[in-house]
Amino acid sequence: MRKIALVTTLLFWVSQVLAQFGFTTLGDVVNLRINSNGSLGVNLSNLSPSSNLTDQTSNHFLKQAGLYIIASDNIGQFHSAIQYIQGIDSFDFWPGPVDTLTNQTGNIADWDNVWSLTKEEVDYHQNNWMKSGYVPSTSIANWPANGSDGYAKYLAPFVDYNSDGIYNPELGDYPAIRGQKSAYCIFNDLAEEHTASLGVELGIEVQLMAYQLAGSETIYLEYYLINRGILDYDKIWVGFFLDGQCGNPNDNFAGTFQTYPQSVFVYNGDELDEGYFEESLPFVSATFLNENLTKSIAFDNTNKVSGAPHLVNEHIEIGQGNWKNGQQLQQGGEGIITTNKADYIFNQSQGSSNPWVEELPTNKLGERSIIGITEHDNFTAKDFIKLDVALDFGFYKSEEDRIETITAVSEQSLNNYRNVTSAKIVTSENTFSVYPNPITSSRFTLDSKHIFDLEIIDYQGITAYSASNIKKGKNVCNIHLDSGVYVLKLTTKKGVQTIKLYVSY
Repeated sequence: MRKIALVTTLLFWVSQVLAQFGFTTLGDVVNLRINSNGSLGVNLSNLSPSSNLTDQTSNHFLKQAGLYIIASDNIGQFHSAIQYIQGIDSFDFWPGPVDTLTNQTGNIADWDNVWSLTKEEVDYHQNNWMKSGYVPSTSIANWPANGSDGYAKYLAPFVDYNSDGIYNPELGDYPAIRGQKSAYCIFNDLAEEHTASLGVELGIEVQLMAYQLAGSETIYLEYYLINRGILDYDKIWVGFFLDGQCGNPNDNFAGTFQTYPQSVFVYNGDELDEGYFEESLPFVSATFLNENLTKSIAFDNTNKVSGAPHLVNEHIEIGQGNWKNGQQLQQGGEGIITTNKADYIFNQSQGSSNPWVEELPTNKLGERSIIGITEHDNFTAKDFIKLDVALDFGFYKSEEDRIETITAVSEQSLNNYRNVTSAKIVTSENTFSVYPNPITSSRFTLDSKHIFDLEIIDYQGITAYSASNIKKGKNVCNIHLDSGVYVLKLTTKKGVQTIKLYVSY
C-alpha cells in the first residue's frame, strides 16, 4: 500500500507540472509561443524553442524569454522569481492569481490558459450584443475579468458598459484588449517552491497582456507586477531576458543600446548562420518602453565567471547586473578584466564614439543570454510596477549595418508604442498637485493652474473616474476609490501630466 501511495503522489505531482502547458501564439511572420505561466518562446513540455518563422518551422529566434526579478526586503534578505528555465520542472511562476487577503493561490489547472482575442472579434461583439439571438463567443464569454473567492475584483481589463463593476458580455461589456490581437495570462510566484532560481518567493502576481499593433510584427508585452504579499521591499531589480537561438545557437553574440532606444539583443555573430538561416543573419531584441534601462548583463553556457547562473546566489548577482560570483561588470573585452566599472554590457548605441562590441579575438562565438534590468526603490505591499517591452525579430545584412538595422527596428517599435499609448507629458512645469497623498478617505484636493480634464486610472488601465472641464485652482474631490495605487491623468491646453495617487483606508 505504501508503494501505491507513493506512485499516486508522484503521478499527482507530475500532473500538476504537466498542467502548466496552456499556451497560445502571436505573430504572423514569427510564431511566438506564450505560455500560461508567462514564459515566452519555449515549449514547456520538452524545452524546445518555439519562436519560428511560420514558413520555416525549424528556424527559431529564441530559446526562451521572460522576467528575471530580484528583490531585497527590509531586513536585507534577497528574494528571486525568474522565468529562465534550465530543466523540465524548473519553475518559479505558475498560472493563476493570488488571494488578496490570505496570499493563497488558485488551482493551477483552473488558470492554465492564455486568453487570446482579435480586435475584429471584439468589434463584432460590440456591434451585435444587443441583437436578438446573439450569443457571445467562448473567447468573449470566458474573459477572466472579475476575480472571485478572495482574488482581486478586477483582473483582465474590460469595458464596463453598464458601470455595475461586473463583467457581463450579455449586457454589452467587452474585453479591453490592445492592438489588433492580444493574449492575456495571469501568474504568480507563490504556488510552489522555486525550482528555477532556488530562491525565496516575493509574493507577486503578474498580469501580462501581449499584443500586436496594426501593420507591425512587433510583439508588445505589458506587465503589471503586483505585490500581493505582506513584505515591503527596499529595492527591486526587474529584468527582462533573452535566451537567444537565432537559428544556430552556437555562433551568437549579444549587445545593448543604453541610449534611445534602450534595448538588449542577441544576434548571429559571424557572416553565416550555418545550417539554419544561412546568409540571412538573424537577431532578436527587447526594447524597454516605459522604464529606464539601468543595467544589462550577458552570459554564455560555459563554466566561466561569464557563464550561466545555477545557484541561488548566482541568480541574485546576475539579476542585479553583476557576474555570478559577485564581481562587477567591467568595460571592454569580455567585461571581466578590471578596467572601469560598467553598467551596460557590450554597449554599442548608435553614434557612440567608442562602441563595445563582442567582435574581438578574446570573445568566442557561442550561446548567449542577455538581461536588461530596471531598478526601483520601495516596492511596498499592495504596490505595483508596470513594465512595457517590445520584442522584435529580424535580419541584418552585414556587420557594418547591424547596429543601424537593430536601432531602426527598436526606434520604430518605441515610436509606435508612444503614438498609441501616450500623449505629450508636461515635465517642464508642475501644473497640478494632489494632497493628501496617500489619501485615507474619499476626500482629497486637486490644485491646477489650468482648466483640466481628469481621469483616474487603476493599475489595470481601467478608468475608475473621469470628468471634463474642471475649473482651475483648488478642487476638493469626494470620490470613493478602492485601496490601491492609481494614476491621475490631467489634460490641459498645455498637454498631459500624470501623478500616482495612493489610497489606503
